[in-house]
Amino acid sequence: MVSSLSEKSRTEIQRTASSLSASFAYDNFDMDFKSWLPTLEKPGSTLKHATSGLVFTLDPKLGVVPDDFKCSAAMWDTDPNNISIPDENRRRQYTWMDCPPSNLLEPPNTPSRPIRIIAWHFRHALLTFVDDFAHFRDKLGSLETNLQVPPTKAPFEPCRSMDINQSTSDGQAQIIENILSQAHLGDPTDHPGVADIREHVSLWHGDLRTGELIDLAWRSRSIEAKPIRRLQFVIFVIGLFHYQMACADAIWHMLLNHWKHDKTLPASISKSAKFGLMILVELQ
Repeated sequence: MVSSLSEKSRTEIQRTASSLSASFAYDNFDMDFKSWLPTLEKPGSTLKHATSGLVFTLDPKLGVVPDDFKCSAAMWDTDPNNISIPDENRRRQYTWMDCPPSNLLEPPNTPSRPIRIIAWHFRHALLTFVDDFAHFRDKLGSLETNLQVPPTKAPFEPCRSMDINQSTSDGQAQIIENILSQAHLGDPTDHPGVADIREHVSLWHGDLRTGELIDLAWRSRSIEAKPIRRLQFVIFVIGLFHYQMACADAIWHMLLNHWKHDKTLPASISKSAKFGLMILVELQ
């Protein structure tokens, strides 16, 4: 029975990944083995750390096709980690300053779309958390959308758990290689019979620390000759939850934590900052 389920899971993982438009996600988890007893040869606690992962497909109804991911070589030709290209060919790192104004197509002297969306959330927070404004709730209206993607159910398959340390860049590379092995993807010149992904990229989802360690792995492996070995195919996507946590942490350090010790600032500023943090929670 166990062998049958394992074989079925392996087949489904490979079938899902063979579309070449699949995405991957992984994170660590802990297991507490109460029955495990430490010995002189194997001292330590009963808590063990491992890594779980899953593979899922992007809905083709949204227009996603495998050729959309066939851009690995083009991205490597401008990759800042590519040591074989001149500096002028490396793509620069973009910041929020590079974002074009969102109101170029808006009528003059009108708030931009981001301002309108933030204003809606402020109104929603006031009507939700302040009783004196509750009688205005029927006038709030709906939040406007921008390039809204309809929610769809993405089929996914859980991968086999991995006894790999996720806290190092080398561990991150081992996890990615392990998931590729489970998905039967890679470089056929290294592993005959696997689906060839040398020309494709894929999306890998994780938390902030995972992204930092993958970046270190990119840099350390940039001297490798083969795309798969230098993790050229990996496009990291930060989880929305962790992104929002980082934003909340930034607001705390810039506004709340700093200003609470500054007695020269009016109390209204600190209250405004706390309200801004509440708005960020509302945006989640």
